[in-house]
Amino acid sequence: MRQVDARGPAVRPREEIDRLRPYRIGSPAPAAGAVQIPPVKLNQNESPLDWPPELKAEVMRRLAGRPWNRYPPVDADALREALAGSHGIGPDQVAVTNGSNEAILTLVQTFAGGRSVLLTAPGYSMSAPLAVIGGAAVKPVSLQPDFSLDVPAMVEAARAGDVGMVFIASPNNPTGNAFARPELEAILDAARGVVVIDEAYAGFASDSFLPDLSRYTHLAVLRTFSKAFALAGARVGWIAAPAAVIAAVRKALPPYNLNVFAQEAAGRARSAGAGGEAGPDDPPRTRAGAGDAAPDRRGHGVPVGRKLHSFPDRVAGGRALLAASTARRAGARRQPPAYARAVSARDHWDAG
Repeated sequence: MRQVDARGPAVRPREEIDRLRPYRIGSPAPAAGAVQIPPVKLNQNESPLDWPPELKAEVMRRLAGRPWNRYPPVDADALREALAGSHGIGPDQVAVTNGSNEAILTLVQTFAGGRSVLLTAPGYSMSAPLAVIGGAAVKPVSLQPDFSLDVPAMVEAARAGDVGMVFIASPNNPTGNAFARPELEAILDAARGVVVIDEAYAGFASDSFLPDLSRYTHLAVLRTFSKAFALAGARVGWIAAPAAVIAAVRKALPPYNLNVFAQEAAGRARSAGAGGEAGPDDPPRTRAGAGDAAPDRRGHGVPVGRKLHSFPDRVAGGRALLAASTARRAGARRQPPAYARAVSARDHWDAG
């Protein structure tokens, strides 16, 4: 091919974008000619069990009956209405997103661009980069040694006039513990900006702030279909918030952000809740069962409702990551042990 001299200036991204690291997940090299998929990947928290073939086939049948030459419903109205109805809130209090990451980024762009985002360290690994991408400064507050919130520090920081958004994951990733309700309420009472409580792991917890939407005008709750629903491949998340917050968010969301497959799969997952109830916190399953687990085709159990902090390796790994982060901030060159690195492939949650 003949070489052609390119013309034009050398373009560079924003400085803060240039300093970010691309999101990459390391995995063991597969054998030659083989596709190796680890049954459990702690760094991504995917369900180790896939959907049963009959449920996949049903979604594909529905998908085949839809026109592919047309854009999907612009706001995923059917899914929004179903989610709202199952939680006793209005459809105008729900926005559906292309995974939780789009939800976080859109909330940053809507409420915190040019301002600051307050978050915990350690916390969800993408929260800080998404804040930066959305044009906000990052204000991390370290957790206590027992992984609880440093409430006085969080309250003081949340009162600052430049904090447009507070982001807290509860249960928290990577530490695995849910934060005490009175501590979260203290932060909600102090905050001047929107407070986002990421409940990606609500299916493994006993408390939720969804019923509190009527109490706070500045509360937003995030949910996802990636974890308890075993639907990470579809990339479906949603925001529940007061109608005024959702109205602002929908102005910043791109149109047609959820494709027809994602809408069909999430709709089927929601209607296939455990115990005959159409609850978004229940994993999709067609297999009968009782108690905490339902048997799958191979006779194994699918845990439902297990608290994340019941996994000691995950908590121990989180403690090691927190210790390594503290040492690094103090100027020491210390790496977390291998089992801690398995909990989170990247520890850039403390960056910025």
